[in-house]
Amino acid sequence: MAKKSKAHTRETQAGSGQSTWFDKLPAARKDLLCIGVLYIVVLVVFHQIIFNNLIFSDSGDTAAAQAWFKAMEHIDQVEHVEPVWIPYIFGGMPVFGAFIFPREVNYLQTYVVMPVAKVLFFGIDMHWMIMPFLILGVTMFLLARQLKFSHMPSLLAAITFMLNPYAVGLPETGHGSKLIVLSYIPLLFLLTHNLFRRRDLLSIGLLGASVGTMLLCRHPQMAFYGLLTIGCYVLYEIVLDVREQPVAAARKTALFLLALGIGFALWAYQFLPTQEYGQYSIRGGG
Repeated sequence: MAKKSKAHTRETQAGSGQSTWFDKLPAARKDLLCIGVLYIVVLVVFHQIIFNNLIFSDSGDTAAAQAWFKAMEHIDQVEHVEPVWIPYIFGGMPVFGAFIFPREVNYLQTYVVMPVAKVLFFGIDMHWMIMPFLILGVTMFLLARQLKFSHMPSLLAAITFMLNPYAVGLPETGHGSKLIVLSYIPLLFLLTHNLFRRRDLLSIGLLGASVGTMLLCRHPQMAFYGLLTIGCYVLYEIVLDVREQPVAAARKTALFLLALGIGFALWAYQFLPTQEYGQYSIRGGG
C-alpha cells in the first residue's frame, strides 16, 4: 500500500510539471528576457549585415533615391536655398512629387528611434533598415502580452511576425520605407487596445503620435493597410458595445477619431503638397 502511494505521488508530480527557473522569475524580468532573446535573434539572422557593415543590395530604387538626395544637397550647398525643385530629372520636378521633402518633420523616428538603432546595432550604415525588425518583434510581443497570452506563446508570435518572409524580403528590393511603416502596425494595435481600456489623454496622445509617425515614414500604401487593420479592430469593438453599451461605443469612436485626427494633422506637411501635385502625375490619375 505504501509503495502504491509513493508511486502515485511521483506520477502526480510528473503530471503537474516541475517549475523551471524561468517560471520563478517576476513577470517584468520575463518580459525583458524575452525582448533580449528577440534582439539576439536579430543579431544572428542579420549577422553579416551587422558585424561586417554590409548592405542588403544595391537596388535601382536605392540608387535613384541616393541620386535625388545628392541633387538636393548640391542645390542647398551651391544656391543656398531650400531645395523644392530638382531641375535634373524629367526636365524639372518638384521634390514633393517624389515624396521627398526639404525638411524632416518626423521627429520621433529621426531623433528617438534612429539614435537608439545606431547604438543597438553598433553604428552600422544599415541600422535604420535593421531596427524595424526589432520593433516588429518587440511590439508584437507586447501586444500578445497585453492580450493576456503567456510569455512563451507571446515570444513565438513575436519571432514569427518579426521574421515573416514578406518583411525579410523588403530590404533586398530597397523598400525601406515600406518595412518601417510595417513595423508600426502591431504598435498601433497595442495603443488602440490601450486607448479603449484606459480612455485617458496619454493614450490619445500616444496613439496620435504613432499614427502621425507611421504616416510620415513616406509609404502611404502600407500605412493604408495598417489603418485598415486597426479600423477592423475598432469596428469589432464598437459592434460588441453598441447594443448593450451605446454610450461606451460612442466614446470609443470619438476617442479613436480624435487620435486619428492628431495623426493626420502631423502628416499634413507631407500630405497637402503631395495631394496638390497629384493631379499632374500619372499616379494621381489627373
